[in-house]
Amino acid sequence: PDLGGKNRNELYRIADVMGYLTTVTTGEGKNARVINFKPSPTHHAKNSGALGGETGEVWVPDLKAHPTFLADLITQAKDHINTLTPAQLAAAKAQEELENWKQSCEEAEHAGDLNQLTESLDKEHMYYQNMRQAMLMRAKALNCTFD
Repeated sequence: PDLGGKNRNELYRIADVMGYLTTVTTGEGKNARVINFKPSPTHHAKNSGALGGETGEVWVPDLKAHPTFLADLITQAKDHINTLTPAQLAAAKAQEELENWKQSCEEAEHAGDLNQLTESLDKEHMYYQNMRQAMLMRAKALNCTFD
């Protein structure tokens, strides 16, 4: 899905979890629904709730048989987040912001996109230098001069 610039950054800032619902074919040739909470170049996602383990994939059951599936998923994410210390939360948030920033840089297509990124770059951020370097690399790839 197309989402960029300030809207994207705001969405990542306020959301604890964000998943991409898709359909996959199982080994038996049947279709199954999966929510993927692991970000990738093809979709937006965020997994502060540690849903789906390492893969970030949660298989969606028949909702007629499991009507509280989504509520249970949200509860599971909230329970996980509530076990983290403030330092762990801050570190996880900073890491997610760095990953989101890198993806935003990769999606920048022109100088205007880079200008928006520059405006939103926080010099106090834990990963400021990494974020700045990602932006400068993208500027170089687009043949844009940064001053």
